[in-house]
Amino acid sequence: MRSIFSLLALLVTLALVFLLVKKQLLIEPLSLPLPTSPQSTPAFNPRQTASSPTNTNPPSELLQQQYKQAIDAAIQVRPMPADSP
Repeated sequence: MRSIFSLLALLVTLALVFLLVKKQLLIEPLSLPLPTSPQSTPAFNPRQTASSPTNTNPPSELLQQQYKQAIDAAIQVRPMPADSP
């Protein structure tokens, strides 16, 4: 009896995974417009830092910069507290 329920649970799980994969594969990729000329794409500026974002960056780049700043702030080395006797 236990093996029947285990097999049934396995089949239900596989069916759910199959449906999720099928649904994911049916989603069409986001199509972005192609630039028409080289002047329409912004040039890479190595002097521009993550701490000075501009409004010319797409929202995804701004979000990446914010995540990078948050991660950098989180991994900063903090001084150890003094041991209290």
